[in-house]
Amino acid sequence: MKKSLIALAVVGAFTSSAFAEGSNVQLYGIIDLGVTHFTGLRPSSGTGTVSSTGLDSGGQSSSRIGLKGSEDLGGGLKAIFQAETGFCAAGTNQNTDGKGGNSSGYCSGGGFMQRTSIVGLTGGFGTVVAGRMNTPLWNAELAADPFGGGLTGNIDNISNVRFAKVQRANQTVAYVSPDLMGFTGTAVYSFAPTSATVNLAQGGSTTRAWELNGGYNNGPVFASLDYLRVTNFNGAPNSSTGDAAKHWQVTGGYDFGIAKVTGL
Repeated sequence: MKKSLIALAVVGAFTSSAFAEGSNVQLYGIIDLGVTHFTGLRPSSGTGTVSSTGLDSGGQSSSRIGLKGSEDLGGGLKAIFQAETGFCAAGTNQNTDGKGGNSSGYCSGGGFMQRTSIVGLTGGFGTVVAGRMNTPLWNAELAADPFGGGLTGNIDNISNVRFAKVQRANQTVAYVSPDLMGFTGTAVYSFAPTSATVNLAQGGSTTRAWELNGGYNNGPVFASLDYLRVTNFNGAPNSSTGDAAKHWQVTGGYDFGIAKVTGL
C-alpha cells in the first residue's frame, strides 16, 4: 500500500467582503491508492474463498477532501469550523462490496461531509465544538497504533471503538481544556451518537453517549486515560432493557528518536 498525500492549494483574489481580515481557510486532502491482492471468504455466502487483484483506495488512510478554518473575533476568541468528506479515489473499493465501499458510495464517513462536520469557539478558556467528530477514544487509539489505523496492523483487531461503533459520533458537543504543560482534559456528550437526529418515538430509549478523557503530550511522552459510556447500546447484553456499553482505556508511548514504543 502507498499513501499519496496531495497538497491542495487554491489561488485566487478574495475581496474583504468575502473574507474578513484575520480569517484563515484551508483546503486539504489525501488521495490513497494502491494495487492490492485480497483473499477471503465469499462475501455473499460467507463460505468458500475468493481472491482478486485490483486498484484499491484507502489501504493506509481513507481518501478525503475537506475545508477547515478560523475567524478571529477579537479578544483572543476565534470561531472555528471543519467539514470533511470521504471519497473512493479508485472509483470503487474492490476489497468490500465493489460498489464504492458502502451504500452511500463515499468509502468512509457514511455520507457527504460526514467524516467530520463541526463548528465551535476557541480561546483562553479552551475549545468548544459541536457536530459530528472523532471521539477521543478513537484519537487515542490512532496515536498508539504504529500503522495509524491502516495497512496490515489494522487496529480493528483490538479496537474498543469498533465494538462500540463510536469511531465518530453524531449529535455531539465537546469541550477541550487549554494545554497546561502538556496536560489536557476533554468532556464529550452525544445526544444520538449513531443517528443523525434524536429519535423522538423512542423517548428515553434513544442511544446516547458521554466520554471523559485526560491526556498528556509533552516531548517524547504521550499518555491518555479514557472512559466511555454508551447507553441503550445495540451490542450490549439484553440491549432491549437499556443496558450500557462501558469502556476504560489507557494508551501511551515514548519516542526514543530512532524508535517509538506505544501501548494500548
